[in-house]
Amino acid sequence: MTPSSNIDRYIPQTITLVCIMALSLAVRSIALSCGADGFTAFGLLALTALIVTALFFALQSLLLDLCERFYDTTKEEEGESAVPSVAELPQAEPLEPAELFPPTEYSEGEPIIEQAEEESAVEAPIVECPEATPPPVPSAYEQYREEALQARAEAEQAKLEVVTEYTERALAPYMSEAELNKLCLQVSLFLASDWADERREAVRVSPEVKSIDLMHFGWNIAQPFKKSRKEIATFLKQTFAQALADVEVITLQRKLTNTEGKHLIRLQPDLLAQHHLSP
Repeated sequence: MTPSSNIDRYIPQTITLVCIMALSLAVRSIALSCGADGFTAFGLLALTALIVTALFFALQSLLLDLCERFYDTTKEEEGESAVPSVAELPQAEPLEPAELFPPTEYSEGEPIIEQAEEESAVEAPIVECPEATPPPVPSAYEQYREEALQARAEAEQAKLEVVTEYTERALAPYMSEAELNKLCLQVSLFLASDWADERREAVRVSPEVKSIDLMHFGWNIAQPFKKSRKEIATFLKQTFAQALADVEVITLQRKLTNTEGKHLIRLQPDLLAQHHLSP
């Protein structure tokens, strides 16, 4: 590299530096003319120099990026134009059938079967089948969560079976089979929190069963599932609508565990303990 080329290389940078310093000095002069002190004017000079320098480098980087993109695009277009099209390729002359399939000469006494055996002896290419991707292995968290949810569902199902058996045993003498099956369905929906309005249905029970008996029944079946007094009273009022027509929900809610007077269905302190189940 010659000394003249080095000088030419630094000329644009020198011009840029001189312009930045001139602009900064102009800002300083304006600040002094406006009444600013020397320190403030120097601060404005330095700040102006920094801002203009940053803008210069940002503009330089943007211009370099644009030039590179323009150069790459031009190079790609030249490369595409250099590839000949299909129509420009030379056409090969068609071969005669005799040239495609030359006749095979057999010597006298040479059996054709031996030649076929030699051709069949050539090994065929072995095609390797892609290996099947193994299914993803669940993480330890997903496995533990799945096991816990399954155990919880099994425990809830076991408790529901105990309550259904208790319902059949306690109210079978006072209801028809159809009404008892209907009641078991309502109990299952209520305890599973699936007791929607469109699925609610009232059942009939014998007049022998008093309101206090139905209160005890509702309390016994709902306690293993941690149902509130208001939920139990609402369920009893709508399910045994005829038997509890004269009893308000607030009264049912207050007297669920009342033991005064005679009753057919007694309160069960722990319905699941008889079947060795935990609530």
